[in-house]
Amino acid sequence: MVELGSTTVEGLFEVFDSGGSWDFLFGKMLMTAFEAVHNYMVDEVFIPRHRLTLQNQHNIATQQ
Repeated sequence: MVELGSTTVEGLFEVFDSGGSWDFLFGKMLMTAFEAVHNYMVDEVFIPRHRLTLQNQHNIATQQ
């Protein structure tokens, strides 16, 4: 189960080594379940229902 605010969804996770590229992958199924929007220009995920923005802490978008 994944809980974000008052929303809980059931999901499956695959654990594998990302080589340090990321700490947690917010994949397509979770994006859909939470009705999230990914802004690729600034590499942020916005979840409108909770007015929550998840920011990529690795700053990949600004390293171009």
